[in-house]
Amino acid sequence: MKLFALEGYEILMLFAGIALFLSAWLPQLVVKRNVTLAILHFIIGALAFYFLDSAAPNPLQEKGRIIWEKLSEFVVIISLLGAGIKLDAPLDKKHWHIPIRLLVITMPLSIALGTVLGWWILGLSPAAALLLGSVLSPTDPVLANDVQVGPPGEKNDRTRFGLTSEAGLNDGLAFPFTYLAIMFGTYGYAEGWAWLGEWAWKAVLYKIAVGTLLGIATGWGLAKLIFNYPREKPLAWEGAASIALSILFIAYGLTENLGGYGFIGVFVAAYVFRRQEERHHFNDILHDFTDNLERVIASLVLILMGGLTAQFLPYVNWPVVLFAVIFIALVRPITAYISLFGLKLESRQKRIISIYGIRGIGSIYYLAYAGGKLTFNQPNVLWATVLTVIFISAILHGLTAYPIMKRHDNTVDEVVAEVEGKA
Repeated sequence: MKLFALEGYEILMLFAGIALFLSAWLPQLVVKRNVTLAILHFIIGALAFYFLDSAAPNPLQEKGRIIWEKLSEFVVIISLLGAGIKLDAPLDKKHWHIPIRLLVITMPLSIALGTVLGWWILGLSPAAALLLGSVLSPTDPVLANDVQVGPPGEKNDRTRFGLTSEAGLNDGLAFPFTYLAIMFGTYGYAEGWAWLGEWAWKAVLYKIAVGTLLGIATGWGLAKLIFNYPREKPLAWEGAASIALSILFIAYGLTENLGGYGFIGVFVAAYVFRRQEERHHFNDILHDFTDNLERVIASLVLILMGGLTAQFLPYVNWPVVLFAVIFIALVRPITAYISLFGLKLESRQKRIISIYGIRGIGSIYYLAYAGGKLTFNQPNVLWATVLTVIFISAILHGLTAYPIMKRHDNTVDEVVAEVEGKA
């Protein structure tokens, strides 16, 4: 009988426990040293699976693909719920013209350029290149905490609000383009272009409208019940988990079952819920629970992504790295800066919004989802490229976001103090 028996599952549990502890404790210690936890989790995951001589779930196999689709989906919808609750700004043109421009101009331009680069640099088929551009188009609400707005009640400056609201909406709005890639790969040129009409009214008009309307109805209805009945017994921390999960599950499940985009439904529901009683203390409680839940689940997923990155490392060549660098350093900044042209924003604000289009777990979801609908050309290259983009984004954005946003916040505070002093 052995006194010590090293088992892969127990060792992985140990690594996961260490990573979760660090995700809660490390920010308090080293946040000013520009350490990004996403990189830490990637590295822990890669080392864990390497020393265990094991592999993360393989997304090129059906069982592994489903695991990645459902795990990433759950992380994203939790993050969308938290993003919607955090937003203080009302629904008016003054606050929403930034995200609208990023969604209407930046996203399609990013997809188009990503498609061209995927075809030209990586040698992907047109459908696979379109899929790559589509899955990389949304900014990530999970890994972008350093550039987003703070908890409920903190002032939403236009820069942070723009990045948060963009991340909240474009995870759902990337779906039509993902469907476009799937349908293009399915029908292509041989079937003519009649399928484009079906795509336009189903994947664009109907699904976006249903997601928006059901999100509004869910958020409004739940808020009316929760904040008004019963009035004599105020909500407390004990109910936060149930309320948060009820908003998430009802909005997502109802929207998806009626053919809409659940990502849009969850974000809109959370935003509308908050607007009904925007100063109620329960919003803070709900935000804290959602933030903690997101941090735990995201940490575990990032550990697995580290293992997956190590698994696809043989497919990471110079064309893949070149694509990733161009997409992060040029495509997003240029297309975003173009979309902000003419707005009354300082150059500093435009640069921050343009540069910090952080890529992350949402791209994993879309790629896994598309893989279940159609077998695309060079799937190994697709996965290697998406993981490389996420990893480079985590490094570049993670190491620079804190000092840049700290300087930005100080500038905003100085401007506010000056205006209040003159008043």
